[in-house]
Amino acid sequence: MVLRGLVFVHAHSALRAGINPSCLRFRPMPRRSETRPVPLPDAEYEDAYAEALFCLADGGHAVGVPFIDGTATRHCYVDDRRLSDEGVLELWWGKDIARNILRGR
Repeated sequence: MVLRGLVFVHAHSALRAGINPSCLRFRPMPRRSETRPVPLPDAEYEDAYAEALFCLADGGHAVGVPFIDGTATRHCYVDDRRLSDEGVLELWWGKDIARNILRGR
């Protein structure tokens, strides 16, 4: 299943979309001072990123909520590891495909 620009944050959102929320495991949100809205520079890039997060969660990984740190870099915890966008994409898509996605951004 491909998600179009969505990262499901709440189980209620997943239910409305027809997805079983029992496969989603999210970490608590970081402190308010660490978060800012995540910009959506490229719809296809965001689709690939959202699909990677969803599929990792569906595959049994503990996936957190993406957040922006003080250096304006987006991070997400996956299995208690803090990963940048590149790390998330490589974990799901593999190095070669992740490089192509990042190049196309």
